[in-house]
Amino acid sequence: MPSEIVYVIPASSQVLTGLKFESWTLLRFAYRKVFKSGTGHNHWECQCSCERKTVRTVSGPSLLSGLSLSCGCLCRERTSEANT
Repeated sequence: MPSEIVYVIPASSQVLTGLKFESWTLLRFAYRKVFKSGTGHNHWECQCSCERKTVRTVSGPSLLSGLSLSCGCLCRERTSEANT
């Protein structure tokens, strides 16, 4: 269970800004969520490359593992292609 959120901007955030993960582009570091165990996850403000240009906060592990690929536009696109 998450215990607290610590707002620390990592030095690497400047370097990672602009990187692409599938449809997401990193805009800026949002925050780091730290758990009781001492481990934590960085969260990033990301913009989707679809026509809606959706901006959302996405966790680093979701980006790296491919769990979050887009704002949902890829799912909608694949569904519409499968139905045609």
